[in-house]
Amino acid sequence: LGSYWTEDAQVINPLTGQVINGRTDIANYFQKKALDLKGKEIQFHLIKMDEKNPNLITVEGVVQFFQNGVLVARQAREADLVKENGVWSLDFLR
Repeated sequence: LGSYWTEDAQVINPLTGQVINGRTDIANYFQKKALDLKGKEIQFHLIKMDEKNPNLITVEGVVQFFQNGVLVARQAREADLVKENGVWSLDFLR
């Protein structure tokens, strides 16, 4: 998971306000969260994509979680993706 994030990326949990900083801490956070997601299907529905500049895109959408075909959670998300050395990475998730 860590390879998808920039070195100084930041995640804000919109439900708790918890802030996670840096690639390593974010990877650890999502490894723990993965246990909660075991057996669930995850879908992302893109609502809006805004190219701020050739190296920065902001994406808005809805993440939906299904268990046994039943919707169990839905969360709005916004993410910044940055292009560094020709590779797109997540830089900010809220």
